[in-house]
Parts: sequence; C-alpha cells; structure tokens
Amino acid sequence: MKKDKKVVILIICILAIVIVVINVKFGGNTQKDNIGKTKNVDMVFKQLEDDVNNAKSGKYANLKIKNLNINVKNIEDLYQINIIPNYDYTKNTYKENVEAVKSVINTFYGENINTDTAMAYIPAENEDDDMTEYSFQDFQKLIDEDKISGDGYFLVFKDNRENGEKGFLQIDPSLVSIWLSKGELESTSPMYGYNTKKVYNFTLNENVSEDKVMLKDGEITIEEAKNFIENYLNNSLPYKKNDDFIYEVAEIRILDADGQDAIGACVRKKYNDIPFDYIDGTTEGIYNSDFWDDRGELCMAKTNEIDNICGLGGDTYFVEKYGKKIKKMYSFDDALKIVSDSIGENSVYDIYGAEIIYQFTPVNKKDDDSEVSKYKGRLQWKIVARNENDDKDTWFYVDIETGKLSHRFKQIYGE
Repeated sequence: MKKDKKVVILIICILAIVIVVINVKFGGNTQKDNIGKTKNVDMVFKQLEDDVNNAKSGKYANLKIKNLNINVKNIEDLYQINIIPNYDYTKNTYKENVEAVKSVINTFYGENINTDTAMAYIPAENEDDDMTEYSFQDFQKLIDEDKISGDGYFLVFKDNRENGEKGFLQIDPSLVSIWLSKGELESTSPMYGYNTKKVYNFTLNENVSEDKVMLKDGEITIEEAKNFIENYLNNSLPYKKNDDFIYEVAEIRILDADGQDAIGACVRKKYNDIPFDYIDGTTEGIYNSDFWDDRGELCMAKTNEIDNICGLGGDTYFVEKYGKKIKKMYSFDDALKIVSDSIGENSVYDIYGAEIIYQFTPVNKKDDDSEVSKYKGRLQWKIVARNENDDKDTWFYVDIETGKLSHRFKQIYGE
C-alpha cells in the first residue's frame, strides 16, 4: 500500500514538472495572451477616443487619467525605420570641410564674430593622446599650404567680453557637434546655466496659446515663439538639413537669465509625421538609457532672433525603411493593459501624456565598438506617468507590433 502511494505521488510530481516545463517553454500567460491579437491599423485609431474615455472612467484601477489628448496624425504609412549616420564628410578634403564650417559661421553670425581668436583642435590618432591645438589663423595657413590632412577637428571660439567680443561656437566638420551662441545670453548653456521659471510641454498637447513672456526687446506669446522657432528650424538653419525630417518644438522653458526672461526650446525630429522619442533637457536620474535620445536646444533673448543653438546636427542621418508596411498593431487600450499588468496592485500611476513615437537603439559596427553603424528604430506607444507612491516619473514604451514593454524613469526634483 505504501509502495502504491509512493508511485502515485511520484506520478503527480512528474505531471507537475511537465506542466511547468510546458508553461515555461510556450510562454504560459504572456502579455500577448492577455491582450489578444493585433488589430487593423485603421480600427485602432477609430477606437482611440473610446480607449481614452474608458481609461478615464477607471477601467484600470492602478492607472488614473484626468486630462489626456493624443494627437496621432499619420495612420496611412507606418513603417519601422533605421537611422544611418552620414559619414560623407570624411571623403572631403580638410579645405572643403573648413569652407563648409566657415559658411555656417558666416550665415549664423554675419559680421558679428571675430574668428581670428578662435582655436582649432585636432584629435590625436590615439585616443589617449592630447589633441593638437592651433590658432584658427595658423590652422587655415596650414590647410592652404596642404600641410595638414584628415577629416576631424573642433573649432572653438570663446568670447572675451572685456574686449567687447561676445559669442561662442564649437563646431566640427561632421556638423553633428554644433554649438553656436551670439552672446545675447551670457550663459553659453542657457538651459543648464539659468533657472527654469515655467515649462510648456507640447508633447502633452497643452493649450498655451495665450501665455506671454517679456524678452529683451518686447513681448511674445508662447505660441508665437513656438511657430518662430519651428519656421527657423525648417527653413532658415545656417546649414543643410535632411528634408526627410521635420523639426518640431517639444518643450519651451521660460528661463530666468539674470533677472531677464528668456526662452529655451527643446526640439526633436519627425519622420512621416511621427516624432522621435524625446527626453526633456533637464532630466536627471535617467535609468535604462540604452536608447538614443533625439533632441536639440535653441534659445531666444529677443523676439525675432535665435541666440543659441546646441546639439542640433544638420544633414547627418539617412533614413532606411525595413520590413513591410504595418497593417496590424496593438491598440492604446492594449498598451494600457500591458502597463497596468506590469505595475501590479500596490502602485497607482497618474498618466498625463501618450503618443506614438520612434524609439532608437544604437547598433555598433562589428569592427569598431565606438562607432555606430545605425540606430534601429521601433514604433512604440509611449505613455508618460507619475507614481503616486514615490513621485517618480516613468516613461512606458509598448511596441505596437510585438507588445513588448520597456521603460525608463527619473526622480522629480521640484516643479
């Protein structure tokens, strides 16, 4: 009898192990099982308003939504894309690259900068060695005499206000590292050098058209400033941009520039009307930052002039579509369910932003870990939320095709 009992117990244990193995191997109750199948793209966007309203009504106990506007313009041509760095400048001579850089400087500054005091820095072949330093005049002379070759250098001009010279520039021939300042704002990094008085986040579709700010030469509304900056970005940059992209203002900050208000704008690219992922310019404590953030900054001290450009490259990337046109995707409600399930019952998040974006991951060249061969893009539902328990912002990302969840978060250091 005891032997029979042992046999029965052994059989039960074996069956339990088999069930566990099957469950592990085939995924069991996965996220995709919970949310079902993808839906036709047009159906997803037809039901988007209902998805938002249902969420506002308390469909998910751990997700609170009060005001949420989702603005998705393009639902006709959804493709996954890669962004490929443009290294064509490396095929040019030093002289050609210097002329290109001088053209940028002259267009942005006009006659209002004395480049005679600029310095040129040439990186050493060995990364551990110091860069070679030349005055800009000596640098140009060496180039004219064909005594220098290669494609890499940084050109730096620092203002000397005691001599009446103001402004700042740091630029290299790739036109990726661009940092230009006319000097109306004394800080060359206004977004970090000055305190922020107020933030307008356009990724949250905030209505700010009537708000105004007093700059050095007069008053301007936030909407007027946004339109001026976007027009400048898309039509008047001092260097060529890739026409596949449209720039948009993601965020405007009112800065306290030594007692005078100024405007700082964080900008991002859009491809086919879908924005690239964006993280604000003053984020602290970002975790899970294996992704590539697309952002640049422009600042205004006057109502009709850009005073500062930083981190905003020119025609430096190509676009490459991959895969087939996306015809089916997970809905916003599916994305909310995935986020809700991942949070669990012990936390509550306030959702105050959502959009569809391209999120990019750098892919390094096999023969050079430091050089990026491309940035692999995936379309994601991006959901911006704040944990009520610890006052922490989290960006949740749900892949529109696979349902895969990823996230990043930051600590809030005061509003």
